[in-house]
Amino acid sequence: PPPPPPPADSGGGGGGGGAANALFAEINQGANITSHLKHVKKGEGLKDRPVPVAKAAAKPAAAAAKPPKFALEDKRWCVEYQKGAKDLCVSEPLVKHTVYLFKCEDCVLKVSAKVNHITLDSCKKTAVVFDSVMAGGGVVHST
Repeated sequence: PPPPPPPADSGGGGGGGGAANALFAEINQGANITSHLKHVKKGEGLKDRPVPVAKAAAKPAAAAAKPPKFALEDKRWCVEYQKGAKDLCVSEPLVKHTVYLFKCEDCVLKVSAKVNHITLDSCKKTAVVFDSVMAGGGVVHST
């Protein structure tokens, strides 16, 4: 069975019932609801619209080069902003450690033991040599 109709307003409410009723009456006109709209022919009105102008894209100023980082923070080996480093080595990691490489360019990282996870984020021409990984590895925004 359908749900019961909504309870009738007792008249002592918010006082905005007249405006709401007028709005619903206008919406419920049916086929006549579009009778007051102006008919636009194909191509009409296009010349009046402003043409979007492509702004000259200002190149952002060269971001200050961040210092390279190679450190163990809690359970995560952070290797960040390395450039041209071919001899990076994570020595004696534990199985619960993860390795996170961020914005490294033209680097080679060797992980000497089993780790939980390896992630490469925004790296270019970066290689990772590892024995084994527990959970898996991920590559994000890297080329």
